Amino acid sequence: MPRPDWTILLDDMATQRVRTCTLCGSPLDQLSLESWSNGTVVAAVVLCPLCRQRDAQRPAVRAVLERRYGRATDTEGDSGSCMASA
Repeated sequence: MPRPDWTILLDDMATQRVRTCTLCGSPLDQLSLESWSNGTVVAAVVLCPLCRQRDAQRPAVRAVLERRYGRATDTEGDSGSCMASA
């Protein structure tokens, strides 16, 4: 099984493009980073407090990023799951 490509996540963080909420687009005062993967790509996910509360299990995040990057490539993949990571 291929390993996920972390290029998008690292590029977003390195160029500081992660400044708005992934779901609603509102500017962020604080950065709380999560990652999402479809088994091929890993993307940065940042949510404002309201979206973090509204989308507690992250189905909306999953839907947005699956449209953008595609669904999971394997049956055991994250299938768009988000994992807290700082």
